[in-house]
Amino acid sequence: SHIRCLVVVTASPIADTTRENTRAARSNAGDFDAVASRWSAQEADQEHILSYLFDWKSKEAYRELLFVCGGVRCGSMSMIRDDLWSGSDSKGGRARQLVAGCVTDYVEPWPFSPLEGRMGMQSRFSFRHRPLNGQRSYAEALILVPPPSTDIALSQLKSVDVNSVDVDRASFARVAGAKVIGQFFEEVRVVVGPVIGTVTATSAVVLVEVDSSAPVAAVLTDTLSGMQVRQLRLLPKSR
Repeated sequence: SHIRCLVVVTASPIADTTRENTRAARSNAGDFDAVASRWSAQEADQEHILSYLFDWKSKEAYRELLFVCGGVRCGSMSMIRDDLWSGSDSKGGRARQLVAGCVTDYVEPWPFSPLEGRMGMQSRFSFRHRPLNGQRSYAEALILVPPPSTDIALSQLKSVDVNSVDVDRASFARVAGAKVIGQFFEEVRVVVGPVIGTVTATSAVVLVEVDSSAPVAAVLTDTLSGMQVRQLRLLPKSR
């Protein structure tokens, strides 16, 4: 196949929770409950489609697989991993799953737990979720398609084994970036602090270090009057 980049769009996350959790939830739900429409409730179908797609991905180098899903009022940047991956690229047994939350509707808590685990006891696939709790969000992906002057012709693709020869990856369509965009800097983590230093009647020294460049606000509150003073600073990464 000359296809190198495959984007799979589904109405609900193809990786949601473990099948054991869904079975337990279905035992207490009606036939028309939303639990019955989960992918994890259709165990054979879920395993079949994921096996088919990851088998396709493993056949040739540079193949990329991206899932874009909806159906949940909370966004998430999730990862699906093939634990029995047989492809030549050791990192190729993974595919991103972008769960687009709501843009204007009310945001609900992430409905699936655990955030990480195997899809089922007998499944070859596992998942990891990174939900953007409390944030409206949308999915964004950048797919680069080479111009005709640098693309490999279809007739050449049929005769080229990209696993055994040195083929420039820029010759293929590829996912240059894919993520769920939330309202806040959801990937920023505090690595040091806050540490309170010298405090005077008019000033205070506070040490904070973050792992990504981001705006950080300091809020000082007078406990007697309730008056607040705010300062916003753009903090550099790891400094």
